[in-house]
Amino acid sequence: MREQVQGKSRYGLPWVEPAKIGRPRWIHKNPVVADQAEEIYEPLRDVLITTPSYAFGSQKAFSIPVGGSYTPMGAATPYQKTRWDTNLIRAAELPNPEKFQIEGIAVQLHPSTHPTDAAAWAAQMLITLTIGGDDKKYVEMQPIFLGGAGGLFSSGQIFQTSAANFDAHLLSNGWPTCRNLHVLGEDLASGAQIIEQGQNFGLTEDPSQDKYDAAYTTVADTAVWPLGRGIEAFYQLVGHRLRGVQ
Repeated sequence: MREQVQGKSRYGLPWVEPAKIGRPRWIHKNPVVADQAEEIYEPLRDVLITTPSYAFGSQKAFSIPVGGSYTPMGAATPYQKTRWDTNLIRAAELPNPEKFQIEGIAVQLHPSTHPTDAAAWAAQMLITLTIGGDDKKYVEMQPIFLGGAGGLFSSGQIFQTSAANFDAHLLSNGWPTCRNLHVLGEDLASGAQIIEQGQNFGLTEDPSQDKYDAAYTTVADTAVWPLGRGIEAFYQLVGHRLRGVQ
C-alpha cells in the first residue's frame, strides 16, 4: 500500500480512498486566486502593412492574433502573424483572466519608409481607438499627433538621382525618446482606460475621412533610391497588463 502523508501519496498525488474508486469527482480547485492580480508593464502591439504601388485603405489593428491569417493592404496572398507582428493571443480581446490599462499610444514606421509615403500617411490617415464597440471612441486623431516612443530619427533626406548613386536614410515618427507618445493618463483618475476581460477593442487607420487630398498611392519599388517599401506601421498600446494570480 502506498504511504499516505497528509492526504497525499508519497508521489505527491491526491490520496484516493477505496470508497472513491470508480466514483470520480472534481478534486482540483480553480488555480486563479480570487481578488488578486499581478501587474506587468507590457505594451499591446500590432503592425499594419500597405504594400508599394497601392492606394491607402482602411485597416484595423488588434483584430488578428498570433497565428491568424493577415493580408496586407495590396498583397496578393496572406501570411500567418507571428510574435514579430503582434502579441495578441485572441482576436480583438484579451484572454481571461486579464485586463489592460491603456496609459498611452505610440506608432512607429519602418526606418526605411520612403519619405513621401511617410508624409502622406501621417497627414491623411485618421487613427481611432475603440473599446467595447466601434461606436465607443476613446482616441481619434491623425498620426502627426502620435509619437513613436523611441527609435531612429532623421531630420532630412538625400534623394538619389540615378541608379548608380547610393545612400541610406533612417526615419522615425518623431524625436527618439520613450516619452514621445500620446498619453491618455497615468491612472484611471487622470484619463487612462481599462480594457476589461473579454471586452472588444481595436485601433483603426482610415484615409477615407480626408476630403482635401486625393487618394494616395505608395511609391513603387524601383531601382532608384529611396526605394518604395510601402508602409509598415507598428502600433503600441502602452500601459499595464493585469493578470490573475495562479
